[in-house]
Amino acid sequence: MSLYHTGLWHMDFDDEAFLTRAARGWKFKLSDHQVPPRFDLDRALRFKNRRGFVPPFVDNLQAEPRQAPEILIEAPNRLTAQRALNLVRACNAIVNGDLLGDLEAVLAIPHDPGRPEGLNKYELDAGFWLNIAAHHLGIAARMAIRASHARSFQYAIHKLFLSLQTASAPVMDFHPRYNPQLYKVESDPANHVKLSNAITLAHSAIEEMQLEVRGSHKKPAVKPDGGWDPERLADLRKRLTAAGVDTAEPIIWSIRGTPTRIQRMKRHPKGTPAVWASGAVRDQEVPLTDALRFASSLRSSVTTHKFVSESQSISLYDAHNVQHLARRLIMERLGCWRA
Repeated sequence: MSLYHTGLWHMDFDDEAFLTRAARGWKFKLSDHQVPPRFDLDRALRFKNRRGFVPPFVDNLQAEPRQAPEILIEAPNRLTAQRALNLVRACNAIVNGDLLGDLEAVLAIPHDPGRPEGLNKYELDAGFWLNIAAHHLGIAARMAIRASHARSFQYAIHKLFLSLQTASAPVMDFHPRYNPQLYKVESDPANHVKLSNAITLAHSAIEEMQLEVRGSHKKPAVKPDGGWDPERLADLRKRLTAAGVDTAEPIIWSIRGTPTRIQRMKRHPKGTPAVWASGAVRDQEVPLTDALRFASSLRSSVTTHKFVSESQSISLYDAHNVQHLARRLIMERLGCWRA
C-alpha cells in the first residue's frame, strides 16, 4: 500500500470518517503534523518552504486549536487513489448542494517523489502545492467510504454531480427572503436542453438507488383519476423504508412566480404551504412519494424524449427540485442526511 497527497485540508474536528477502510482497498488518513495550541511561526514557515503555503489553522471554540490536517489516501496504486478522490469531490458537491465549493483540479500525488506513477513534473508540483481547506469534508469522506461498497451508489453520486455541473446555482439563490424569484422560465432552447439533461441525470441517480416509482403499461403507478395505485404506492414505500428513508418526512418543493405549464401539470405535487410562503414564493412541503411520482413524470414526458410544450416552460427551480430530491435520497440512503 502507498500513501497519496490530496491537497485537501480537513477543517472540522469530526474525524470519524478517517477510521474506516473502504471496500476497494483504499483508506482515508489524516496527516499527523499537529501543532501546539499556540500558533508556531517557525514550524509554519518550515512547512511553507516545503509545500508552498502556510497550512490552515482552525479553532472550533470548544477544543484546543489545531492545524488542519491534510487528507491522505492509502491505496495500492495512484489510479485507485484518484478514483477515491474523484468520489470525494462528487460527494462534497452533494453535501453542499451546489458547486460553490467544488474541489476542482484535485489530483492524487504519490507521497514518495521517486515513484511518480505516470505523472510528469508539472503535475507533481501542481498537485503537491494544491491547497483547498474546507468544512464538511469529513461528511463527504464518510459518504465516499460507504458508497465504495456498491458501484450503484457511486453511479448515483456521479450522476447527480454531473447534473449539478450541467445546471445548478448556489443554494442561497433559492432563499425565499433574499431571492424570492431569481430565475424565470427559460426562453433559449439551449437552456431548455441543459435543464432537461440536469433533470434526467438527477432522476437517473434516483434509479441507481432503486428508489424510483415503478409501473408498467398494464399496471401503471397512477390511476386515470390521478390517484396512486395502492400496490405501487406500497411497493415504493417499502423500498424507501428498506433504504433507511423516512417516508413520513416531507420534502420542500420550490414553486415561484406565476404558475408555469409544468406547475399546472396534473401530477404536480400538492402539499402544505411552507411557513415562509408569501406572494411570489409558493413553496410547499410535499409528500416524498408524490415528489418522486412527479419527478418520474417530468423525466418521462418532458425532459428525456422529444420535447413538448411543457419543455419550453422549464426553469432552474424545476431542475433544483429534482436535484434536491435525489440529494436527499442519496444522503439518507448512505446515513449522512442528518450529519
